[in-house]
Amino acid sequence: MRAGCGYGDWRSVRVGLTLGGTYSREDSLVLSRLRSGLTYANVVSTLCLFIVLGGSAYAAAKITGKDVKNSSLTGKDVKNASLTGVDVKDGSLLAGDFRAGQLPSGPRGEKGDTGAQGLPGGKGEKGNKGDPCLASDPECKGPQGDPGQPGPSAQRLDVTVNNGAQSDLPVGPWTLRFVCSGDAAHRLFTLGVSAGVGGIPLSGVKTIRDPAGSTIPFAAGAAIPSGQFVGIGVGQPNPNNTSGLFYRMNGSFVLHDGLGVTTVTYDMFLENRANQGTCLFRGTAVYAGLIR
Repeated sequence: MRAGCGYGDWRSVRVGLTLGGTYSREDSLVLSRLRSGLTYANVVSTLCLFIVLGGSAYAAAKITGKDVKNSSLTGKDVKNASLTGVDVKDGSLLAGDFRAGQLPSGPRGEKGDTGAQGLPGGKGEKGNKGDPCLASDPECKGPQGDPGQPGPSAQRLDVTVNNGAQSDLPVGPWTLRFVCSGDAAHRLFTLGVSAGVGGIPLSGVKTIRDPAGSTIPFAAGAAIPSGQFVGIGVGQPNPNNTSGLFYRMNGSFVLHDGLGVTTVTYDMFLENRANQGTCLFRGTAVYAGLIR
């Protein structure tokens, strides 16, 4: 039976020591004691100690990464907190080797180029029908709309002209001119259009106090601008009329150009009683057409 480094029983082995030289009696006694205490177990355990220590030193000095199979070591084979930065090759670790938040953020990069426009998204699902809006709910009112086109506007015409004077009255893009003239026996009240373009057709009925032929239908027209193209008074409407106490004409006329039309209903009156010689014009003008 052969034994290795361990517990064994060597019964038939003698260990002989050959000692050379001359020893005293005291030395002989020490050696005798050593020889009597020296056993095989002592020798074997001592040899094993030297072998173990020597093997560890050899492994530390001779075993390298080439002697270890790739992917064979695990985290359990490495002692916690035993590796330091010196044991890691510079530049070998990647961002994925660190937990989130361990690495500091780098500087902000430059703005990248605008990407290509994406494709239109798919049509969404139809929404549910909303609740009805009550007129009493102030939240149901929408925003105020834009102002609409103005409708026809009426202009009141009110002119009084004393004898020997004239007066101008703007009506839209036109200007009406009224002239009151003459002495007591030759009063005359005339109408013309002094500014604007277009034309003016007029119709009406002239009246004087004289019983014979006192009411005369009348029509006239002129291009604008015009002179005093129509009037009432001496010789108007009847050439034989020279002594009327008052003269009157009422009816309508139209002022027109290429952009709009103004219709005027009027009443012209020449007061000649008591030699007053006062001329009055009353009427209403309504414009229809493009906004000016």
